[in-house]
Amino acid sequence: MLVGVETPQCFDKLAQARAEALGDKFRAGAPDAEEAIRTEISNYNFFHEMQITPNIRSKGVWWSDIFTTEFAKVVAGIDFTGKRVIDIGARDGAMTLMAEERGATTLVAVDNDPSPGLTNFLIPFRKSKIVSLEGNLYHLRVSGEERFDIAFFPGVLYHLHTPFFGLEKVRDALKPGGLMVLETAILDEMLDFPVVFYAAGQQSPYEPTSPTFFNIASLKSALTVLGFTDLKFHPVFAPSEFDPSVHFPEFAKIWQKPMNVSRVIVEATNSYSFTDAQGYFAGTHRYHSSGGQGF
Repeated sequence: MLVGVETPQCFDKLAQARAEALGDKFRAGAPDAEEAIRTEISNYNFFHEMQITPNIRSKGVWWSDIFTTEFAKVVAGIDFTGKRVIDIGARDGAMTLMAEERGATTLVAVDNDPSPGLTNFLIPFRKSKIVSLEGNLYHLRVSGEERFDIAFFPGVLYHLHTPFFGLEKVRDALKPGGLMVLETAILDEMLDFPVVFYAAGQQSPYEPTSPTFFNIASLKSALTVLGFTDLKFHPVFAPSEFDPSVHFPEFAKIWQKPMNVSRVIVEATNSYSFTDAQGYFAGTHRYHSSGGQGF
């Protein structure tokens, strides 16, 4: 059972019926189908650029192709056959559709601002098995028997005010041994020195809804502490330079050079088990009362 998610408020049965009829018309080879499809998708503001038909592509934000292309390279090496997949932060479902095309049989797309284009057009048009749901990651709870084999977590982590809690929620949605495919923005600096760059509001190198930037070292540490293993960091991409002196003039006197925010995709296996050491942080413990000094 999935708790904390619900049918999207944008759910529109009439639009879905139109999309399903257009899909049938297109597959039947009707000569005027593509013109009707172009008219229908003009009603939607897509985030992802996706191929609707061989001759029609959705008009998303210009840079979305960068991320979906890199994501496609990663998922090409994953076996989705018969798998249960949840896509957290799905938007128009570009990543969810990749999993479906590769054989996943249960697909759930969750977003706190669900895409009408996915819910009301793409799913019925393609006769997709994807279930579109509305909800916030922090409220998501997945019962044991409903946990997933694979969790996509693209473009969300750096938007979170409490990122460690968010990573825990994704982990807990996975079966033991399940795979998380995380895509996020990172502070591409300081090499092996673990830093979480938290820049709220106008201090963000992106925009105000993007406050949290791990660097590679801190992301490795966080994932390991949260019980993820077999970490596979793919090459960083989409670098974006910013001048720290704009918001951090005292720090800039020491750093004295631009900084980079880039993107990275990480594959990580859920190997979490509650141990005494983890109880120190996430439960009760007896380290001090038994004479210990903690860690």
